[in-house]
Amino acid sequence: MHGYAENVFREYDSTKYADVDFFIPREGSPMYMDNLVILKNSKNKDLAYEFINYLHDPQVYAKIIDYLRYPCINAAARPFQTRKSNYQLEDLKNSEFKEDLGPNLELYNKLWQEIRIGGAS
Repeated sequence: MHGYAENVFREYDSTKYADVDFFIPREGSPMYMDNLVILKNSKNKDLAYEFINYLHDPQVYAKIIDYLRYPCINAAARPFQTRKSNYQLEDLKNSEFKEDLGPNLELYNKLWQEIRIGGAS
């Protein structure tokens, strides 16, 4: 099945982890990036920046990475990690970010439905 490691391992019975072989295909896979946004007209911009800085504090960031088991991109947080990531940054070398497909979005959705449901629609 297709699934994100953080979902598979957070939602699956931990006593059955040995039955799961999570991998990223060597041909690559789609990637995504989580983002934090501060609205231009935000009334609490300073507090928002403070929160973002807090999340990137190495000890805090390591706790987030330990929970989600992502590869750690914050080098200062790596010494504070206590759990191994489900995959390494190197595993993403052939992967690519999802981008705006513009007029091809309808075709993408049609093909994805065929993958998920099977057969031509």
